[in-house]
Amino acid sequence: MSKYSKACQGFVVRYLDRPWTAADGLPEKDIKKAEARLRLTLPSALRSFYLSVGAVADLCSIHNVIFPPKDLVFEDGHLMFMDENQSVVSWGLKDLKKADPEAWQRNNSYEKWYSEQKTFIELLTSMFDWYKELGVWRFKKQDG
Repeated sequence: MSKYSKACQGFVVRYLDRPWTAADGLPEKDIKKAEARLRLTLPSALRSFYLSVGAVADLCSIHNVIFPPKDLVFEDGHLMFMDENQSVVSWGLKDLKKADPEAWQRNNSYEKWYSEQKTFIELLTSMFDWYKELGVWRFKKQDG
């Protein structure tokens, strides 16, 4: 198991307070279809995310929306992987040859890109930490 798979599977335990299961991941055929359509191999960290937890709505779309592989697109030289919940900003990856590339944020009003100064996995970890601090998942559990 790669360090990225381990980190992604750990998101389920750390943030959702339950064990990881194989059903949390997407089938590899979904990733391969996206790779064929985009004519590239996804970076290891992004690939591991989808294979490990890509089917977990509470991680992929509880606030910001992490695109499923079928919705990945290139814009402005970035592989777009996530939108803020109101589409004010979007996130993309530029250097796809790196296993865990630096994440970039685009302000959609000005269409200007800024480095997050974090890798893909570091960005998700900080975002999920923020969700946890806000009590996002706790409130969801109370709602039922």
